[in-house]
Order: sequence, then structure tokens, then C-alpha cells
Amino acid sequence: MLPLSLGLGAMLLDQGQYRGLRRLFAVGPDAPAGACAALGAELAAGGTRTALLVMGDGSARRSLKAPGHLDPRAEPFDADVEQAVRAGRLSALLELDEALARDLMVTGRPAWQVLAGAMPDEAGPDGTRVDGALMTEVLYCDDPFGVAYLVACLSPRRRL
Repeated sequence: MLPLSLGLGAMLLDQGQYRGLRRLFAVGPDAPAGACAALGAELAAGGTRTALLVMGDGSARRSLKAPGHLDPRAEPFDADVEQAVRAGRLSALLELDEALARDLMVTGRPAWQVLAGAMPDEAGPDGTRVDGALMTEVLYCDDPFGVAYLVACLSPRRRL
């Protein structure tokens, strides 16, 4: 039996009529940021074009009726994630506080960190970050049922 996120991801690929090769990976809730980033780098390495469908919930403590009840730290945490994605600064996802994410019932933290490892911030010749290296489009950002959801498309501006 697949974990829920993998089952939903497979269903979305089916609905989109994707027929290519699929590799399904689940990342444990306690996986450290470094291990997640290393997995992402491994998935993105190689000569073949790769797409990732990354599934994971934001905080589940955004309202009184949320699964984890209301926690005032949830909204700022989710806003930081949203800002990192909108700005294409995925390295910020590697710096998320793992203990706070656990307190806020953020199941997506490890998966987002895999994404950050697969799409690292681009550095210029002097080592500074190149702004605009990623094209990002946020399609949905809301918290129905007190759980934060963010749906976005990200792609490199140039093929690496």
C-alpha cells in the first residue's frame, strides 16, 4: 500500500494522462534537511530530463477547527514557505526549523527539502545568488480546513 501522498501523486499523473517512467519516493517525517537535499540532487542528476511532482501539506494548525487546532506560529511559517517558492529561493526551504515543522504538523517539510536539493539556487561567478534563475507560478495558496496548501509550478529559466 502506498503512502497517501504517493497515491495522490500517482492519481494526478493518471488524470493528466502521463505515460512516462515513474519513480516514487517517500521521505520520512524525520529525515534531516541534508539527507533530503542529497536525495533531490541525486534525482536531478544525470543526462535525462526530469520532472518532480512534490506532495506535502503545510501546517495543519491554521484555525480552531484544524486537525492540530490553532497555533499562531503556523501562518508565519507557511508565509515563509510561500515567499521562498514565489521568489524561487528554494534554499530557504532547507533552513526550515524541523522541530517547529513537527509542532505545526507540517508533513511537507522533507519533500520540499528534496525539491530544494533538486533545484538549488543558482550562483554567479562570484558566488552570489542569481535572481530569476527559476520561473515560478503559484496556482493556489489557501488553508481550507485549517491546513495550508500551496500548488506551484517551478522550472529553470534555462536548461542546466
